[in-house]
Amino acid sequence: MSGKNLLLVVLMLMTSFIAGCGEKSAPVNVSEKSLADTSGTVGELDSNQTKSAEDAVKTETTTENQQGIKENNRMNIQVGDTTFSVTLEDNSSAEALKDFLLNGEITLSLSDYAGMEKVGNLGTTLPRNDQQIDTVPGDIILYQGNQFVFYYGTNSWSLTRLGKVNNASAAEIRKALGNGNVQVTLSLE
Repeated sequence: MSGKNLLLVVLMLMTSFIAGCGEKSAPVNVSEKSLADTSGTVGELDSNQTKSAEDAVKTETTTENQQGIKENNRMNIQVGDTTFSVTLEDNSSAEALKDFLLNGEITLSLSDYAGMEKVGNLGTTLPRNDQQIDTVPGDIILYQGNQFVFYYGTNSWSLTRLGKVNNASAAEIRKALGNGNVQVTLSLE
């Protein structure tokens, strides 16, 4: 059977199937002329259809992975050789941060401020949920909507809590953050 005849048979079968699926479908006429107007061979159509199916599976898998990551309420902060696990708050600020991190990890440069925190520009503005809080070492804070703050000391101010470091002492946090500027990398778990 030639490629043209095979294509005609496949199209007729597909037309019959589609026409049978709808309640009031209009008949579809397929002529040899309309088949002759199509470009490509049966092999090319199969290749394109296979590629589209593979792309659809890849997109679905990526979307499922991103959804699973987004539902997870944790992120990592890497400081040098130390990685801190952070449990994120249940607020719109932390959700926006997770959405931002779905595009991939980000590296921030943080500077000392007031002998209690490291602070740096986040590179985006997140919604604020400011409230009067008392910070402790390990608190992860959003300040002014666009400043990322990693506390190693205490403070009392109107701030937005993004999360809290899990299972690390104040001494461990202080040691990892060191003196002066530090690079930190944020990523979702």
